[in-house]
Formats: sequence, C-alpha cells, structure tokens
Amino acid sequence: MPSRLPTSLAVSDAITHYRQLRELTIDELTYVLLMLDHPISAEALAEMERCARPVTVDDFVRHRLCA
Repeated sequence: MPSRLPTSLAVSDAITHYRQLRELTIDELTYVLLMLDHPISAEALAEMERCARPVTVDDFVRHRLCA
C-alpha cells in the first residue's frame, strides 16, 4: 500500500465528506466532475477515496483539481 501522504488523506476525507453530504455514488461524483470540466475516472476517484492512490499538490496543479 502506498504511503499515506497528508495531501492524500485530506483528499480522501474531502471526497468521502462531499459524497456523503450530497448522497452521491462514485459514478455520480464522476459525472458531476465531468460536467465541471474536471474529468476523473470513477476508478481513480475510488482509489483516492480509499488512499490507494497517492495524491500530491502537483496533481492539483497539473489537473486543476482546486479550481
């Protein structure tokens, strides 16, 4: 399992919180992000939510995740 970087943990918590708040599935959140011009696959989102995919600040800049 990859190391749990602080950014990865924060993104994981944010995805979980947002999905629970809006009562969205991973697929529904994938669609919302696509409509906001931030396409991320459902698989990638699921991996980020369970910290199976490391996320760095560089990822935010590269993919404009924070815009």
